[in-house]
Amino acid sequence: MAVDVLLERAEIALREARFERAEELVRAAREAMREDPDAARRVRLETISATAEVAYGRHEAAIARFEQALAVDPDLELDPRENSPKLRAALVAARARRAAPEDSLPAVAAPPLDASPFGVEP
Repeated sequence: MAVDVLLERAEIALREARFERAEELVRAAREAMREDPDAARRVRLETISATAEVAYGRHEAAIARFEQALAVDPDLELDPRENSPKLRAALVAARARRAAPEDSLPAVAAPPLDASPFGVEP
């Protein structure tokens, strides 16, 4: 089955709230796209997958899917009239992760080596 047909059927399944079916179709499309460099299809596939992940409450998985989509199309936007706030929030989080430098994790103070209470000078 052609990738575009699989993606169209996955989108229909999403609209019908048949999320398991959408995921099955996305897996089939992903397999069919192993050799397909088409950026628009890849972004569409990852967006469909992220939508299903949000529907199941798997926010981290949705963010990961959007990170994949943003790797292909950094300018990806979702229409607020057609996409839920939760889905748009996952895209925003994915964009923030991609923009954050690797070493941007907050610094954590190490405990004192002399067993003195934290924050108290010996």
